[in-house]
This record gives sequence, C-alpha cells and structure tokens, in this order.
Amino acid sequence: MKKLIASTFATCLLFASAVPAFAQDNNQAASSTVASVVAANQVSNAQLAAFSINFSWRSVPNLYRYDFSAINLTDNYTIEFGTQTATSRNITGFVPGKTYRVAVTAYDANFNNIGSGYVQFVASSSTTSYYINLN
Repeated sequence: MKKLIASTFATCLLFASAVPAFAQDNNQAASSTVASVVAANQVSNAQLAAFSINFSWRSVPNLYRYDFSAINLTDNYTIEFGTQTATSRNITGFVPGKTYRVAVTAYDANFNNIGSGYVQFVASSSTTSYYINLN
C-alpha cells in the first residue's frame, strides 16, 4: 500500500513539473518535436504506397524447411523473415524506389544447407513477382 501511495505521489509530481515546459512565449521558434512529427507523417505516407510481391522458388529434395528474409537495403531494416515448407511467399511492405534483397535458404532435417539463393531489386509497383533460383 505504501508503494502505491508513493508511486501515485511521484506520478503527480512528474505531471506537475512538466506543466511549465508547455508554457512558451508566442515569439519563440517552433520546437524540433514538431519537425519530427511532420517527418514521421511523411514516412507514414510512403508506407501507404507500399505494395506486395510474390516470390517463388523450386522444390528441393529432402527438404525440412525454407528460411526466408526480406531486407530493405536502402534503409537497412528487415521487413519480413520466417520459415516455411511451401515454395512461394507473398510479402507486403515494399516501397517504390527502395532497394531490397529477398533470400531463401533450404535446410534438411539435420539443418544442412541444401540450397540457397536471393534476388536483389529496386521496388516498382509494376513488378508483381520474382523467381529465386536456389543453388
């Protein structure tokens, strides 16, 4: 009970001390927080233009599973990864003009690599599919 009261009191103090930070003179320049919100909205608009592409590859004998990954090389982040036994995958989140690499690796039951390949491309909404050649 004492911890609850202390926690509530600390929260009230935090809110009370934050109030003066919002009281600004009208002649002051806009804060940098507003600029970051605008930038975040621009990123969101780019994400709204995102689309999906279907990737396929050949069946590999003695397969246990395929590992796949889709990486945005332009902005350096993974948009999707996982494992499956099917020979195709529809991946969503590609933004036109960005460079991507989609890789697939086949493993047997002992987790030996029995085939792998990738495709690297600049995303275009006119492209709906790619074939990945597994070696």
